[in-house]
Amino acid sequence: MTGCLHFSWHLEARIKKLYWRVVLSYGGAVQGSKIDYEREICAVIMYGIKNCDTCRKALKWLQAEGIDCQFRDMRSDGLPPEELAQWLAVIDRDILINKRGTTYRQLDDAAKARLEGDDPSVEIIAQPTLLKRPIFSHNGRCLVGFKELEKETLKSWAD
Repeated sequence: MTGCLHFSWHLEARIKKLYWRVVLSYGGAVQGSKIDYEREICAVIMYGIKNCDTCRKALKWLQAEGIDCQFRDMRSDGLPPEELAQWLAVIDRDILINKRGTTYRQLDDAAKARLEGDDPSVEIIAQPTLLKRPIFSHNGRCLVGFKELEKETLKSWAD
């Protein structure tokens, strides 16, 4: 699996270089962010943790279904602040934050209060395992979890 992800990363890096050369050679202004570019290249971006059993099941299922997916490890790769801000804007915090997990239960009361406050992003970026997983992102839409409803939605995104 690691070799496949490694190859995918090299291929994506080459595509990015070619993309930016074409954009710059035409003198066009680059208006998109890195996230916008990744959405154009990859059908689905899956955020998770490589040791998470549900994330592993999701990756295997996506591969079996032939759905193009790019995996982002929230722990080692970090979370893009723009993506996290979008999730916090459109997903209810009760759905997004894993309050049953060990990470949340070990937080002190002040940290829990910050998660309930106006800007929980600082706490989440510091401890990405506070989020439920996996989180799927595609063309500005996002899904949290991996049950039958999410599987059907992912299939519709691939069409």
